[in-house]
Amino acid sequence: MITLTKIETDFLRPRETRFYPQDNNPAFEEWFLDNYDETRNKSDRIFLPILTTELNKQYLRNKRLRRDVDNYFRELDKSKKYFLIVQHDDGVLFDMHGADVKIFGMGCKGDVQLPLVCQPHKYKFMETDRPIFASFIGSITHPIRQKLVDELKDKHGYLISTEQTSLHLYCWILSKSKYVICCRGYGKTSFRIAEALQYGATPIYLSDEFLYSIGCIKAVSIEGIIAFLNAARETIEEDHYLNQQTFNQHYTYEAVSNMIYENLHSL
Repeated sequence: MITLTKIETDFLRPRETRFYPQDNNPAFEEWFLDNYDETRNKSDRIFLPILTTELNKQYLRNKRLRRDVDNYFRELDKSKKYFLIVQHDDGVLFDMHGADVKIFGMGCKGDVQLPLVCQPHKYKFMETDRPIFASFIGSITHPIRQKLVDELKDKHGYLISTEQTSLHLYCWILSKSKYVICCRGYGKTSFRIAEALQYGATPIYLSDEFLYSIGCIKAVSIEGIIAFLNAARETIEEDHYLNQQTFNQHYTYEAVSNMIYENLHSL
């Protein structure tokens, strides 16, 4: 059995250089790697210090890296148990050659579902009123988004846009929205859920398949969203501070890391 040193396995930990969302530095995988506390892991599973999402991207286009990753998992001690984290929409792309690895998936399928989270945005706004009834700002990366735009663009009370928007304006719109429509894109969920909650808006998670969804209103159709929002106009105002509390309890990096340590007990 070959034992590689940390330096010899640096190829497993490529750091992100292009951030999404644009000020999300570090991404959660990097943050957890840098802050992993082995004393909090009460299970027999060993953390594989692999930056899976960025590794996936390079793995697809680099033959030498594919060989090195393949060799690493071939030589991994199969008598032990492991875990890793992945945020990549397609999950883990490399072959783990029969190793007992439990996957914590963020925005992708895994053995344990975690919320898709990003660093809190730096912009803060005074809580006054929310003149935007419901908003969606984003590009067309899935047919469900195109249908949303076709149905709701220019509808009174809605702000629906696919135009390039500055981060400051994007965050301001979230802070002025009562509801934020969080459509799936290529992946099955959206960073907008965490972003909406950070700014006190209620996220409506629109998808044909749902992953982690605490704090969300789930919808499988545009018609369902419209029906819900039409009814919501007649109801009592939402408590936007409760949405911010949900963000703090479930969508911060610290909250997600707590989920990992807690779930390790049952794996």
